[in-house]
Amino acid sequence: SQQREVHDEYTGIANKYCEDSFRNPLSGCMKRSISGGASMTDYYCLHRYICVHKPRRVLELGCGISSCILANAFAENAISDPACAGNHLHSMEHLEKYFADVNKVIPDELKSYVTFHLSMAEVFHWRGILPTSSYMQLPDESFELLFVDGPPAEERSNGDMFKIIEKSPVPVDIIIDKRVKTTMTLDRYLPKGIVWFDYAQELGFARGVTGDMLLKEPRMTMPLRHRDIFKHFDLIESMPNGDSA
Repeated sequence: SQQREVHDEYTGIANKYCEDSFRNPLSGCMKRSISGGASMTDYYCLHRYICVHKPRRVLELGCGISSCILANAFAENAISDPACAGNHLHSMEHLEKYFADVNKVIPDELKSYVTFHLSMAEVFHWRGILPTSSYMQLPDESFELLFVDGPPAEERSNGDMFKIIEKSPVPVDIIIDKRVKTTMTLDRYLPKGIVWFDYAQELGFARGVTGDMLLKEPRMTMPLRHRDIFKHFDLIESMPNGDSA
């Protein structure tokens, strides 16, 4: 019940946040899209992350309304800070109907901030052992934020995050949408205290992950520890009392 109260309070903050004149057109994207979409608090979290941390490159695994949210945040940054004009989102999708839908609903003025990639999904054995769900063709770029919402997990972890972490020359922040298996698997291959799960928002996350953090052998599976994602990424100044880290 405490986590539900926290979620409801953040939902109110998120709804008010999206009433801003620059963000308000996003509601039209939500109405026109066939995508089920994420929660308003997810959108708020992603938008705030882009506005606060101003990453140069972001990789989204699984496109949809969140793609429009992220692109809107990139556009907002470009207006307020000319140094952010070249920052860009890459978004992956394996189903043609969702790929076509997001290209149809995203406002024209946001299209220059995102590149959509249509790629088949596959079962990829990371390190030749761990079966994961992954996209076959990832952009050849380094990314500062990875948002994991695809491809379909089918009781497996996402494998693209391991590919990105291993080759990235910069630390990678990771946000995982409602995928407990993926969050638990990431937690097993990183030192304790790196991976968290916000039970109020149902988001897994890790901050500043580098390739040398990956363990040679996985740790024993343990219950995911709770932390408020908004506090962890410094996304708002005042917060509800929901952090039990």
